[in-house]
Amino acid sequence: MTNRYSRQIAFAPIGADGQKRISKASVMVIGCGALGSSSAEMLVRAGIGSLTLLDRDLVELSNIQRQCLFTEKDALQGNPKAIACRQALQRINSEIKITAHVAELTSQNISSKIGEPDLILDATDNFSTRYLINDYAIKHSLSWIFASCLGSRGTVVTFQANSGYCLRCILGPKPPSGTIETCLTEGILGPTARFSSSIQVSQALGLLVNKKNGNRLFSFDLWSDFFSTAPISTDRAVPCPTCQNHNFEFLEQKLEHCVRRLCGEQSIQICPFEDTFDYESVRQRLLKYGLLIDTDYMLRLSVENCEISLFRDGRSIIRGASSTGRAQSLYTNYIGH
Repeated sequence: MTNRYSRQIAFAPIGADGQKRISKASVMVIGCGALGSSSAEMLVRAGIGSLTLLDRDLVELSNIQRQCLFTEKDALQGNPKAIACRQALQRINSEIKITAHVAELTSQNISSKIGEPDLILDATDNFSTRYLINDYAIKHSLSWIFASCLGSRGTVVTFQANSGYCLRCILGPKPPSGTIETCLTEGILGPTARFSSSIQVSQALGLLVNKKNGNRLFSFDLWSDFFSTAPISTDRAVPCPTCQNHNFEFLEQKLEHCVRRLCGEQSIQICPFEDTFDYESVRQRLLKYGLLIDTDYMLRLSVENCEISLFRDGRSIIRGASSTGRAQSLYTNYIGH
């Protein structure tokens, strides 16, 4: 143990024994945007043993206002957030093993991408993924920490393994698509994300050093100078479908072709969700259309005033398309059905 963590060790509730536990722990961060990049940075600075990152998106200029690990260069190059995040974190702490996945988390790949870490941190921007994480954590008796932020508001909840409550207990069924505000329409303050991730990582470090979880929900509004914690009851008038009846509907979902608007400006994601995808054949075909940027993790092609980024699993992010129909047309024409 080096003196890198001396001030953290001097904090009595952690101490030398707690630091040893932190240095042996494995943590998964799902989402590398404003929340995830900040939480990952604090974990790496705290000396976490190993860290796995997963994110589906690319860095753009509007991210930099609040997403602390990215630079203008990342945005200009359109680097995948997970890769840019890993590179920045390795410059902060080269002692830590950091793995990055550029992917959409689905019921098909969740086992291979997550495995069974000591702790999962949710830093996503949609409830479909959060309910999927909730199912997976309950099924495998894993602890995870939910965090969200929008505008000047934020919420954090810790779900410890076998605690007697889960996300479904608190929120009920998943909110219908289109009913939840987004940072694109409502905006977000940089300090909001930092405050949410600070609570999330504080809770994470507590769990990793065996601090007793207080079963509380944290909520705040920085612009209104509001902060509160509320106890979470484990009493249920009706059994929870997920944590009590073990009905894992999100884990058991069959995936189909998916078209989804991302938080980025005019960014549309298309996921074919086929069993196999011939990435090399598509690469050879795209070479004839003009300048093709070819990296270890994706292809990028500029065509018809739009930019197509294609990942090895067939997932694509199309920027500049005026509609989902336009994005689908580009995907079909240049990549295939």
